[in-house]
Amino acid sequence: MQERDGQPTSYQPVDANVGESRNGTVLMVEAYVLVWLLLLGWLLFMWLRQRTIDARVDGLEAAVARAEARRRAGSGEGASG
Repeated sequence: MQERDGQPTSYQPVDANVGESRNGTVLMVEAYVLVWLLLLGWLLFMWLRQRTIDARVDGLEAAVARAEARRRAGSGEGASG
């Protein structure tokens, strides 16, 4: 094999064990795990957010019910019903 300007002039196979090489199957499994973890994290975040929204809606419904009760008591609708 002759070299010209520091470059080989013929084919030389590359050793696959040199440098950082990872198995494709391992990378695929890691990617799937990452996607599932992100999905589960997002679902947990949405569930907690929905609980907060439900609590706020319950509070608003209770406030509306109290306001209606006060309005009825003030106008006498409750007694004459």
